[in-house]
Amino acid sequence: NAVIEKESEQLVSKLREIADLSLSPKDKLRRFLEVRFDIIRENDSQNDQLMRFFVRDMKRIEKIRRIASEKEREILKLIIQEGVECGQFDQQQCGNLDVVLLMIMQGVDMSYLRDNFVEIGVDKSRFQNDIINFIIESLKA
Repeated sequence: NAVIEKESEQLVSKLREIADLSLSPKDKLRRFLEVRFDIIRENDSQNDQLMRFFVRDMKRIEKIRRIASEKEREILKLIIQEGVECGQFDQQQCGNLDVVLLMIMQGVDMSYLRDNFVEIGVDKSRFQNDIINFIIESLKA
């Protein structure tokens, strides 16, 4: 469906631009994660609308999200591969990173939807940098 494809592309267009920047792979990954958090926060500001939309058309949302996730994984794989090739990232540590990161980000999406940061003991003002730094540090070659 062309509409679903267009909507999924809107979700990842900012992420796609990052892969073409002339930055080191480490900086690209950092920027990718920062933009992904920005997208989550943008969606959070539309939380009420989104919840009404979820209830009304869950199958459509799932298709858009599934297509967008595949596109995100492809962009992430390019950044990771570049990092491995230039020696910034450890190949073994990067094995399933694309899948793991998407699962992490889906969990972050849900925390924003539920607004349960205090409930799970997370400092909302720090967790973005904590997650990004943890991921980047774990990949160092």
